[in-house]
Amino acid sequence: LNVAEFRKAQDGNFEFKIDKEHYDFRISTLPLMYGESVVIRILKHDLNLLNLNKLDFNEKDLSLLGKNIHFPHGMILLTGPTGSGKSTTLYACLNEIKSIQKKIITVEDPIEYKMSLVQQILLNPKAGLDFNNALRSILRQDPDVIMIGEIRDEQSLDIAIKSALTGHLILSTLHTNNAISTLTRLIDMNVKPYLLASSLNLIIAQRLLRKLCPYCKKQSYKKYKEFDGVFYESKGCEFCNYSGFFGRQIIVEVLDINDDIKELIRTHKGEKQILEYAKNHGFKNMFENALEKAKEGFISLDEIVRVLG
Repeated sequence: LNVAEFRKAQDGNFEFKIDKEHYDFRISTLPLMYGESVVIRILKHDLNLLNLNKLDFNEKDLSLLGKNIHFPHGMILLTGPTGSGKSTTLYACLNEIKSIQKKIITVEDPIEYKMSLVQQILLNPKAGLDFNNALRSILRQDPDVIMIGEIRDEQSLDIAIKSALTGHLILSTLHTNNAISTLTRLIDMNVKPYLLASSLNLIIAQRLLRKLCPYCKKQSYKKYKEFDGVFYESKGCEFCNYSGFFGRQIIVEVLDINDDIKELIRTHKGEKQILEYAKNHGFKNMFENALEKAKEGFISLDEIVRVLG
């Protein structure tokens, strides 16, 4: 950061070691009428998280993801707001498939985890190395797998779609609220439905919810709309610094773009029809996934309502 600059927004980061643990600090500053607003995101360099089996997906969703990351081509998209754990899931996928036999290239800004056997590109727009320039150059490097930190515009989406259609496995992220609305968003970004149907393999939407403290959580009867039963809540204790929470819990919805859904996309069917088909074939949305976690005692019903509405 330029510490003498107060008139424009800035982004910066630094690493720090605390009690033998490495942490990454992301800083965002924004000028206000009186002073500045500063937000710091703290990321622990926990390499244990970069393991698909430790991300707490259910068995069916984990099986779908595991199958798709071993496909030779196509596109896997992770969606959700900032701070929903998309990058961690992406790195866990790369960690699962990396090998000497596969050439994996990533385009990132910033590089969140440094990984062996993966060629990682740090973008530098000031030097002319932006997303679109980097993506074009990568295709001449004969990669097997390309990870794009974020699809930001129509141009980067167009390159990603074409790459997925020409024998590359593409992993990337997009900011949408759920898996089904991702299809509409992509078509709104001027992707032809037949190209989307041919290239897209899997969509994962996810959130991170505050996890109940394991030491002070207690069972309680709750009723919310049509849902009622025994759930859990916590009052706070010394272990969780009297917050009632310790750690975070992932909740997901995984939409497998199978041949039937590809046909629905090609024939310009809307979200409602695709969702109806998916529901009839075992698709569970994030609320349903979260409800299961709440009944198991990982999260509270109030936390689900706070995050998902």
